[in-house]
Amino acid sequence: MKPLIFAASEGPLSRAQAEEAFGYLFEGAATPAQVGGFLMALRARGESVSEYAAAAAVMRAHCVSVNAPEGAIDIVGTGGDGKHTLNISTATVFVVAGAGVPVAKHGNRNVSSMSGTVDVQSALGINTMVGPEVIERAIIEAGIGFMMASMHHPAMKHVAPIRLQPPKSGRTSRLLRMSPGSVFANSARSPALLDRAAGRMPLPLLQACAASLPSPF
Repeated sequence: MKPLIFAASEGPLSRAQAEEAFGYLFEGAATPAQVGGFLMALRARGESVSEYAAAAAVMRAHCVSVNAPEGAIDIVGTGGDGKHTLNISTATVFVVAGAGVPVAKHGNRNVSSMSGTVDVQSALGINTMVGPEVIERAIIEAGIGFMMASMHHPAMKHVAPIRLQPPKSGRTSRLLRMSPGSVFANSARSPALLDRAAGRMPLPLLQACAASLPSPF
């Protein structure tokens, strides 16, 4: 891991280097100090397309997937805007699904808003602790399937302490401060999956990242 941290501080990593580094992170093979050092190196110079794509690819490889129908989309929150707003993305899900578009929604408990997707679902009496088969059936029958991020991206537990640090003391990398479903790492497999990444990501970067990743995966 140390050579990769040094390389990241010198300039953008190649796709292979970045995938190796994120492999260490998501497999729990890096120490907290190494995780922080690596992410700080990325943050200091700005993350590259290859690094975003590598993070998404490694997250996809470690996720618990769900087979969503063609045309399903994911409406992801900003995942760290720090505005303490209401859960806008979850409210939007009901509007979109009501219009006939199937939604495969990633979510978690609140991080930067007043409530997270799981908090809203719990308040409505919806059980989010279900397996992929139940979610797949819900998307087909009800038009909405909610995927609890921690269940579908269990590898994120290795970087959660870094990711959840307050922005002022944890300015490490946008890669892991965003929602686990962001950066095209949604665990629902669909030919027309839309994953809205955090608004802080420049559009050209998102376009380039999307072009370098297979869909469906």
